[in-house]
Amino acid sequence: MAGLGLAVVVALGVAGFQALQSPDLGAIGYIEYPVARPVAFDAWAITDHRGQAVTAAALAGRWSIVFFGFTYCPDVCPVTLSVLNRAIADLPEPPRVMLVSLDPKRDTPARLGDYLAAFNPDYVGLTGRARDIQNLADALGMAFVRIPGLTRGDYSYDHAIDLVVLDPSAAHAGYIKTQDPEALRQIFQSLAGR
Repeated sequence: MAGLGLAVVVALGVAGFQALQSPDLGAIGYIEYPVARPVAFDAWAITDHRGQAVTAAALAGRWSIVFFGFTYCPDVCPVTLSVLNRAIADLPEPPRVMLVSLDPKRDTPARLGDYLAAFNPDYVGLTGRARDIQNLADALGMAFVRIPGLTRGDYSYDHAIDLVVLDPSAAHAGYIKTQDPEALRQIFQSLAGR
């Protein structure tokens, strides 16, 4: 049996054998495009919670995970940010985690910064005009809708929980459709190794 393993290594080469040993990322929730899709970040007035413009050049050089949500979210957003924090803990090359606020009216840059710092001080909050956020969501294939609350003037958002993956050139590489921290960790480790 050991001879068969050696034959596989010789036939495939070391790189081919390592690929066979790596997890099937699709099976654990990563949906990857065959070719990453450019994103026109420079076409919209999106800034981070520190007031810095978000451009393709500013995002280049590192994998990024983009999540659409809002600070008043009662459940999905805090759970997702907590799960992401567990998944990236102690990774030598963690991806940049960015929350795009769907609620720029209430989610001021200061509020975004304070909210995210409670989960991880390295998380980045993104905000901008409602139309620019909608355009970014459309470009990344993310759906959301504002829904009225129970009292006059109150509202919330229904939004997708998928995570958007941007490659180190800031192109849209795919989606992550899992909230399992171990699966996320495997995906992030695999991406960092590319």
